[in-house]
Amino acid sequence: MSRAQIIGAFSGLADARQRRKPLVYGMKGDHMKETLALGSLFSGSGGFELAGMLAGIKPVWASEINPFCTLVTHKRLPEVKHYGDINDLKGDELGAVDIITFGSPC
Repeated sequence: MSRAQIIGAFSGLADARQRRKPLVYGMKGDHMKETLALGSLFSGSGGFELAGMLAGIKPVWASEINPFCTLVTHKRLPEVKHYGDINDLKGDELGAVDIITFGSPC
C-alpha cells in the first residue's frame, strides 16, 4: 500500500507533508531488516496501525470486537489479518511481529 493510499484510507487524519522515513530498524538474526511489523490488541478503528504505517511500520494483525470499529479497519486495512475477540486468540497462531500495541481500556 502506498503512502498516498494510507493517507486516503484515513482521510483527514494525517498531513502527508509531515511524513518521514522511520528512524528505528528491527533486528532479524544477524541482519537488519528495514520494515518493522506491528500487531494490535484492542485495535479500535486503527489509530496505532495508522501511526505505524506513517512511520514505515507494517501492521500484520489486529484484534477488536466492536462491530463498527471492525468494519472501519476491514475497509481501511484489508491486508491486515483481523482476529476479533482477544479471548479467542492463540499466540502460536498469530503472525510474528516486532511491536504489539494495545488500546485498553477501550
